[in-house]
Order: sequence, then structure tokens, then C-alpha cells
Amino acid sequence: MGYSLESSRPLITSNAYSQRNSAHITCYNDSVGLALTPSLNSLDSAYQEFYEIEASMQKLENKKLTTQRFIPTQEKIEFLSKLAFSAKLERALERRLIGQDAVMRDRSLQVQKEQSEKIVSAAS
Repeated sequence: MGYSLESSRPLITSNAYSQRNSAHITCYNDSVGLALTPSLNSLDSAYQEFYEIEASMQKLENKKLTTQRFIPTQEKIEFLSKLAFSAKLERALERRLIGQDAVMRDRSLQVQKEQSEKIVSAAS
């Protein structure tokens, strides 16, 4: 038995396979069997089904609407992604504050209330 270059284990030779207890049967046939025909037919039917689906999708597509489709510029894509990100942050902040039992109030109303309190305290 020879040894592998990568390890110290001996290589398995063909003699080791012939010493097994089970019988190993090999069949070889030159004639064309029936096994190839169903697989080819199934492939043909699959291709045919794909062609039918593609044809029906093309019928559904409206050429006039395709020409009117909105395709944004790179600048517009960046603006929309920033807008979506800010909306996502606002929702996350709201969820966080609700979890802390906070009340969402408009900042301008709070500033006006503080100013009116200062005016009242200055007048007294």
C-alpha cells in the first residue's frame, strides 16, 4: 500500500474494495432504453410551459404604460432613501419613547407655554 503525500494514512487500493462481503453487480447495456425518453419529454413540457407563461406575460404588458413608467434619477433615489430612513428613525424613536411611557408633544407648544409662564411670573 502506498502512502498519501498529505497524510500518513495509507491509500486504499482496489484490493480493499474486492474484499468486501457484499456482491457488487454492474450492468452495461448498449441499447437505448426507455429511461431517456420520459426525461426528454418532461424537459420539453417544462420548456413549453415556460414559453406559455412568457407569452401570457407579454400579453398582459401594456406598451403605453411602459413608456409612461417613472424612472427616478440617482439624485431622486438618494433623496427618497434619505426620506425613508428618516421616517424609519422617527418610528423607532416613537416606539422607544412609548416604551418609556413618554408623551409625544409638539415642541413649539411647549416653548410657547414656557414663554407665557415667564411673562406671568415677570408681571407678578
